[in-house]
Amino acid sequence: ERGGEPAYNFVHPVPTSSTINISPMIHTGNVTPVDDDIQDTEEYVEETLSLDEVEKEMIRKALERHHGRRKNAAKDLRISERTLYRKIKEYIRDGAFKKFTHFFWYRAVAMPLAFAFTRLKFRHRIRNAEVMKEYKATGYFLYGNHTQDIADALIPNLIDRRRDKYIVVNPANLSAPVIGPILPSLGALPLPDTLKANKSFVAAIKRRFDEGAGIVIYPEAHIWPYYTDIRPFRDTSFEYPARLGAPVFCFTNTYVKRRHSKKPQIVTYVDGPFLPDENLPPRERRADLRDRVYKKMKERAALSEVQVIKYIKKEKENG
Repeated sequence: ERGGEPAYNFVHPVPTSSTINISPMIHTGNVTPVDDDIQDTEEYVEETLSLDEVEKEMIRKALERHHGRRKNAAKDLRISERTLYRKIKEYIRDGAFKKFTHFFWYRAVAMPLAFAFTRLKFRHRIRNAEVMKEYKATGYFLYGNHTQDIADALIPNLIDRRRDKYIVVNPANLSAPVIGPILPSLGALPLPDTLKANKSFVAAIKRRFDEGAGIVIYPEAHIWPYYTDIRPFRDTSFEYPARLGAPVFCFTNTYVKRRHSKKPQIVTYVDGPFLPDENLPPRERRADLRDRVYKKMKERAALSEVQVIKYIKKEKENG
């Protein structure tokens, strides 16, 4: 048993069977945000704030009140949507070098690679992505099932190609040969391991959300290759959208038969938006978000037709 999850044997549809130990590529299952680091929108603004900081705080709160919808936030602030967009860009801009490296690795390398790899290997298709159109000008959180090592890092970029994605990853990935050093430029958000790091992590999530980017989280934590169901996951990672009043979407990768190949096709279903219920207390709000997302992902997972790996629950040995 590992991390509270039951131990499983992985049985391939060939005469041999084996137990596989899989190290997580993207891990979010045990993240506990510090409540003090995610401020409610009604909390005070320090008296020492400069004029620019006050304006920035007003913009942040307006976006939170309207779940990131810039058109409504601009109306609330009595400015044009174009002006609001310009001010957001001013407040969250990075240095020129960071912008260049991110553009190069993300747009020039990762995006073409994602399209080519997923289409050639899995004949990848996306269904129902139009549900995201209403939120084309705002940030959001995107949750997915974790069943591929490489494809899981690529598919979120194809769901909504117009905006950057930032994927929450295990910090160990930054030490990986070759790709490790460029992961930050690709949009990796490494999980914190100290209280100080947690504050920076939460600030980075807020910043990217304000920027209008997608924050990608795999709540199942560990990769189970080709798994065709949804494993139970905690509500911890839903703390962020629950506190920010952010829209949530989910994507479920399913495996279906192909006519002329033994390899399955991946069909990705996108669902949402799931909006935080502000009438609920914070803890119940995040649990409610988790429950709705989990239910929809379970429904979509049932559409899988191919079982590449059979998962058999390992019974505990007596004595």
